Amino acid sequence: MEERLRMIDFLNKKIEGQPVVLEAYGDSYSNYNVLSAYTGLPTPIGWQTHEWLWRTSKERPDAFNELVLPLQEDVRAIYEGTNPVLVNKLLRDHKVSYIVVGTQERLKFPHINENLLRDLGQVIYTGEDNAYILALP
Repeated sequence: MEERLRMIDFLNKKIEGQPVVLEAYGDSYSNYNVLSAYTGLPTPIGWQTHEWLWRTSKERPDAFNELVLPLQEDVRAIYEGTNPVLVNKLLRDHKVSYIVVGTQERLKFPHINENLLRDLGQVIYTGEDNAYILALP
């Protein structure tokens, strides 16, 4: 968790505006999505229970399957993707400016394609446990 704190500090000091940061999604109040939670930067999918509850309504009673699950699938497709054209399309569709790779991402996405991800952008942060943040062009 200390590495996540250093990433949060880095993003808070170095990033201006509200660019989208991609990180591993997970359960509410867990070690997942802490970068977006503690920087205020948007992410395509945050804590899944929050996302589900915020979007469930009479008009959309199955928000998890209609909204949350497809976003999770997109994030997984980015981290584990093998087709750079598809990965780039998903990144554009979700307006991602930064990609985080650390312990949480490696746990959530066991088939993470770090070679492809590193080819997509420039490493702007490196830390312990081979954690890094990529800035996309």
